[in-house]
Amino acid sequence: MEVLINRKVFLQVIKDIKKIKFRKLGPDILNYVHFICEKGIVSIYATNLDVGINKIVNPVFVKSEGEVLLPIKRVYDILKNNVCENVKIIQFQSNEVLLVLDSVSYKMIVPSVHNFPLLPKIDKDSFQTVNSKDIKSFFESVEYAADKTNYSIDWKKGVSLYKEDQKLIALATDSKRLSVNVSSIPLDLPAKRVFIPFDNMTFLLKFLKKRQHLQVGFSEFNSVFKYHTLTSKDVFSINETYIFLRVKFDVDIPSYTFLLHLCYDIEVNLNRNKVKEYLKNILKIIGKKEAILSFIFHEGVLTLKVKLLKEIDCEIQQTLEIQCPEFQRDFTFALRFNYIADVINAIDVDEFTFHKAFDSLSPCMINSCEMPGFSAFIMPFSL
Repeated sequence: MEVLINRKVFLQVIKDIKKIKFRKLGPDILNYVHFICEKGIVSIYATNLDVGINKIVNPVFVKSEGEVLLPIKRVYDILKNNVCENVKIIQFQSNEVLLVLDSVSYKMIVPSVHNFPLLPKIDKDSFQTVNSKDIKSFFESVEYAADKTNYSIDWKKGVSLYKEDQKLIALATDSKRLSVNVSSIPLDLPAKRVFIPFDNMTFLLKFLKKRQHLQVGFSEFNSVFKYHTLTSKDVFSINETYIFLRVKFDVDIPSYTFLLHLCYDIEVNLNRNKVKEYLKNILKIIGKKEAILSFIFHEGVLTLKVKLLKEIDCEIQQTLEIQCPEFQRDFTFALRFNYIADVINAIDVDEFTFHKAFDSLSPCMINSCEMPGFSAFIMPFSL
């Protein structure tokens, strides 16, 4: 194989691949990319067996086709520290490859391509087109509530997708909080429920920032997200990107609908930006320390006050007062500071509403008329 490829394009591909979290104790072969030149097109694939990226690139010149494995870290260092326009990749034998940048050559001994995980099969007829911005905000509104530490119960460790009454529903919970969003995004699922692990979901969201149209499909064990690079005018650029996420089908999930029908005595509309700014200022004071946010109703005024946990001088003097003349009853409850902050940061609205029963053990519900399908539930902190 002998291929000439644009250095900047190749470097961008490797930068995206480096976003994959490779296991330190995983198989060494996963620290390579599978570089394939076939029918005048270059395919570059990398995976850690949970997520994978396949980039389709236009080469500058193809003298002969073939395939080879390239070490990710070494190739990145070589490309980053050179300023030449193109890089030539020459394969002499099945395990010997040469990278040529201007007059400098780098020789590498690499494993056989036969030992590398196969590229997942893609049924291109199954792809469905959705708006990238819609799917990104849909996932971001719930993924924060997934359990990042529990390793025993599947439905706590990611986001569950399922269909109900032709609506797409995303749900995440760690048992202390639950977030759900019901959307009309036109996405058919291959099973009753599709479960995307938290780390895989986080990886996907890194790539959905500026994309306009996204195609989503499913293979036997993967969900496949495909987008075209439409912004580049360079003919030698990345044409298509496929993102593979390992998923599970038909994982049991808890029901949330009964929470919607609880009797809530308090219903207060709050300005999101005002509350967000208050939480942001408090965060500068407390840093990563554990804290609770108290909601104190007294004579028609709601006061938000923060207390640190496990601290002797635990009360933060800075408070936020909101007029609520319709509620004259004295009542106090508290939520974990990071739980309420996660919700406020996840929703893009001007106003939100929180609901709470006078029962100190019942959950607090947060929703907004600007996001009709979204609801978040947080269990109160015992004062």
